[in-house]
Amino acid sequence: MPRILVTGYCQAVGLAHALQSLLPDAEVAADAAHASLSPPARQAFAERLRTVDYWFPANYAQVRDWPGFSALVQHTRVVPAPYFWFAGFHPDLCHVRARSTGKLLVPEYNSAIVAWAYRHGVPVDRVPRLFDAEVFAAVGYLDAWDDAVAIMRRDLVALGWRANEADALYLSLKQQGLFMHSINHPTPGVFVELGKLLARRAGLAYDDQRAHGLVDTLATGDNFPVYPELAPLLGVASPGYVWRSGKQRLQGVETFAAFWYGQYAAQTAGPEDLLLEHYARADRLDAIRDTACFAAAMHDRMPTAHARFDEDAYLARYPDVAEAVRRGDFPSGERHYLAFGAREGRIA
Repeated sequence: MPRILVTGYCQAVGLAHALQSLLPDAEVAADAAHASLSPPARQAFAERLRTVDYWFPANYAQVRDWPGFSALVQHTRVVPAPYFWFAGFHPDLCHVRARSTGKLLVPEYNSAIVAWAYRHGVPVDRVPRLFDAEVFAAVGYLDAWDDAVAIMRRDLVALGWRANEADALYLSLKQQGLFMHSINHPTPGVFVELGKLLARRAGLAYDDQRAHGLVDTLATGDNFPVYPELAPLLGVASPGYVWRSGKQRLQGVETFAAFWYGQYAAQTAGPEDLLLEHYARADRLDAIRDTACFAAAMHDRMPTAHARFDEDAYLARYPDVAEAVRRGDFPSGERHYLAFGAREGRIA
């Protein structure tokens, strides 16, 4: 009976559950071992490692730098597991740190657009006007999927996985639909696919017919919504603008923005003190200034694509847009023009 230990922050328990279902004859345990363990705690952890045959650390990049790491694992086979990140569904999610103190703001899940709005003096009641397809296009959210796939593949290869293993993982996940609750909270289906790959790398035969009905260990934690304007492009459903941060359930952009404006005021030294982390598009956020939505937010007027935008003529001229509006991908031809049409050279 193989004895397996899985370590690595919030994902360890979910991965351990998946491995236990795939390897019913194994003894699988999870432990959130961190790189910051004190020397006595590391010694206790070393004693625990001597009782297992396989160690799957999802925090391998940190623990491999421990003093005496080679001696620590001489009796245990180490199979590095990825700490799984994927921002394709949630490109607006970021973490914010206070420059003055270095502290990460809590709760941890922030909106980059809300943080940018706070830094640039957008009144809190105007922030909802920035949650629009035009703004999402300007800051690169419509291109986020390919970037997320490339980053996932890069991280797996850097961990020692073969490129074809990374590609196989992506293809299996893509078939599952929405497979992330947030950028670092996967669904059970992700853990099952990771478990299969880890078992193969460890030389362990698994039974994938048993991997059903797993407890979604991260479903009740912090969650970030798939924005309604992005969901049709990703082929998934959206529950609307509903966030869960810590003990807060925040429904609607108005509520979410008001909550975070209050947190920024309480936890930082002011707008310039905000530092975005885990966010690849910070250099594109200033493109918000060039959108009609920003003009509306700052000047209290609704954006229009054209002074006399002819909705019927636009839809008649572009049947593909008319079909997209019929499907519900866009509320109107004008919204399509703001998000894509102008950039594509279409006539308003």
